Amino acid sequence: MNEKLGNWIGACLSGSAVALAYLNLEEYFMLPGSPALWVAAVGGLAGLAGALLMRRLDARPRGGVVTARPAAPADAESPWQVDRLFLFNTLHNAAALTVADPERARMVIEKLAQYIRLAHELDQQPTTLLNLEMRCAAMFLSIERARFGERLQLTDEVAPECLERRVPSLLLQPLAAYAVRAGVERTDAAVTVSLRARLEGSALLLELRHDGPGGGNPFAEEPFPEDPGLRALAERLRELYGTEASFEIEPLEPQGEALRILLPIDGSPGGDPVGSIK
Repeated sequence: MNEKLGNWIGACLSGSAVALAYLNLEEYFMLPGSPALWVAAVGGLAGLAGALLMRRLDARPRGGVVTARPAAPADAESPWQVDRLFLFNTLHNAAALTVADPERARMVIEKLAQYIRLAHELDQQPTTLLNLEMRCAAMFLSIERARFGERLQLTDEVAPECLERRVPSLLLQPLAAYAVRAGVERTDAAVTVSLRARLEGSALLLELRHDGPGGGNPFAEEPFPEDPGLRALAERLRELYGTEASFEIEPLEPQGEALRILLPIDGSPGGDPVGSIK
């Protein structure tokens, strides 16, 4: 049997073992919620944790010999992957909620599964409808809201005529992740994150605003020097649209940032890379 497959099967069995142990010992514990919910929550979290551990162990050098894995080829069409820190934080939050609020823990896990499924589906195609793109970004932010609570407030202002426009898949994901890192994580005060979209002449304007502290120097010579996700997004737009698209960050008063992407509505991704993103 393939070693990697065996590791993943072992991880799943570890989750099942925890669930069975709970069934045998539940009469000795006075825990809130139904037994079935506890079995699913504890077993599922144990299985996920085991799977992540097995994956890490599988990546270790064996027999004292270091073997370098080939780097994944760069692909401007599909730069997305699940952020490991986001995944860890979400699972940690769900685990903490298992005792205090089992129903909310179940909801967090369900939202995470739905988000990963939708993001994976979008990642398989170069473009998607803005409607689906907005939904994916909103899912990500709602999962983060389960972690931050009232510290993260969400709003959206989307013109109906924009929803059926096609945009590069997972275009808004790095903007949403940046808003959490630069806005919410850097303060204990409540931060509002707003997704906006409207038509401006022959262009589609996409904007994500946050009123948190912000990150980096927007006037630096190198665009987005402190955020690899934003740099990759700028490069992707440059390759797809050339000078027909723009991407910029504007500081707001008294604090906050507006991240704006302007796309041509008559053009399509795949143009010659003949310029630079603002």
